[in-house]
Order: sequence, then structure tokens, then C-alpha cells
Amino acid sequence: MKAPRTEIARPATLAEALALLATEDARILAGGQSLGAALNLRLDAPALLVDINGIPGLDRITLEDRHLVFGPLVRHRAVLESPLVAREVPVLAQVMPHVAHPAIRNRGTTAGSIAYADPAGEMPAVAHLMAAELVLASASGERVVSARDFFLGIYDTLRAPEEMLVAIRWPRTGPNERFAFGEVTRRRGDFASVGFVARAVIEAGLVRGIALTAFASEPAPVLCPAAEGAIGQRLTPGLAADLAGAIAADLDPMPSLAGSAEQKRAQARALARRVLMDLAA
Repeated sequence: MKAPRTEIARPATLAEALALLATEDARILAGGQSLGAALNLRLDAPALLVDINGIPGLDRITLEDRHLVFGPLVRHRAVLESPLVAREVPVLAQVMPHVAHPAIRNRGTTAGSIAYADPAGEMPAVAHLMAAELVLASASGERVVSARDFFLGIYDTLRAPEEMLVAIRWPRTGPNERFAFGEVTRRRGDFASVGFVARAVIEAGLVRGIALTAFASEPAPVLCPAAEGAIGQRLTPGLAADLAGAIAADLDPMPSLAGSAEQKRAQARALARRVLMDLAA
């Protein structure tokens, strides 16, 4: 199939782009890695594509007080290769090699991945784990929402049609923080059927704080409160196994071609244990 006939506008400023979004049945074109497929499959047929690639300054990664800030044109490859990202928010550098394949990372944007909200997307899961601040702008102003509140379901978010995700504010990593990541895929870079990303503060071998986000098996990223049972304890293999069982039991996996709900729950149990032990390693 081929994409439907669609007009394309190439605004020179962010204000022009937001004005177009307010007046047209429009979609933002940044990397286009997901949008292009949706158009070709006739899953979407907007009247207008707003190509923001010519707007200067939207591809910057900047350090602002307590946050590392991404513009909407920051490519996945730029995140992967940035020493600043690796130092300030190392979980992004840790997870990014698992995002699709090099050709897609060369063009795809982190903001686009978060805004698209694919349940199997790694970047939405990391944003959820980190409670990143998402800046949404329209012609009438800006608002900031937490990534913990942003994702509502499959491809469904709090972003209104006239809004654009113009900045992602990642909290800078603190002392004694550790991260771990794992996902089940047929091959590296493919869509995951089950995944976890974890963040913990470990001091003198004891867990002082922990958060674990599950993705891919659910319609949207979700926190796993059972992981908090590790607080105040050492992450031993026995404790990790017990917590993993509770984490998997709390999930409500979506059956798919990748497996039944029970199969995914079994995968989640094994994967959660591995991710928890990676935190302890």
C-alpha cells in the first residue's frame, strides 16, 4: 500500500508549527519512523503533515539545573553517542542500544517515541520509570505533565491533537543509583513481548529506594509496587525470586501472537528476577 495524498508544511519556527497544529487535521513529522508506517498502511490519513525538521534548535541536549533536557528533534543516535547523557542519565545510554535497529535510531526521535506511546517502546518505559517531565505546547500555551500520568493506553496519551511534545526533562541521576533493564524479544531490536526497567538506590548493600516499570505486556508502562518489598533488604537470589513472583502475579498481560497471557506472565517472572539481580550485581 501507499500513503494517502497529504499536504506537507515546513514551518521555520516553533510558533508557526503550533499555529498549524491548531488549525488543521495535522500530524507532526520529525523522524517519521512510526508515522511513515502508519501512513503507508492507511492507519492514519491526516490532511497535513507538519515537518519540523527545518526548525533550528530543536535537536539540542542541554543541562538545566536538576534536569537533562531533550528537544523534540533529538535523535536516538544522538542520545546513544552523547557523553553528557551517559553521565547524567545513564539508563538512557544503557537502554538505547535495544531501541529498534541502527537505521531507525539514526532518524527516529526520542520525543516521537514517547509521544507515539507504543506499548512495546523502551523510551516510554524509561520516561515512566524516571517520572520525566514532559512539556506539551500549543498555540495557547504550555503545560507540564509527569510521564507517570502521560500514558493512558495503546497509542493513547494525555497529549491533545493541537499539542506538541517540545521538551523532555530527565531527572539527573543521584549518588548510589543503579539501573537495570531486560526485555524478551525474538531478536535484538524487535518489539518486546515483556520488558522491565528498574532504578534503585543501594547503600552498604541495602536497598534504600526502588522503582520497577513493566512494559510491552501491558497497554501502557506500569509501576510494579511489589518491587518495593526489597526496601531495607539485600537483594539476594531468594528475595529476588519471591519479589519476581509477586510482580508477575500483579501484571495483566495482553495475549498476542508473541504468546498467551500465562506465557507472558511466566516470562515476566523470570525476567523480573534477572533484572532485580542485575541491580544487586
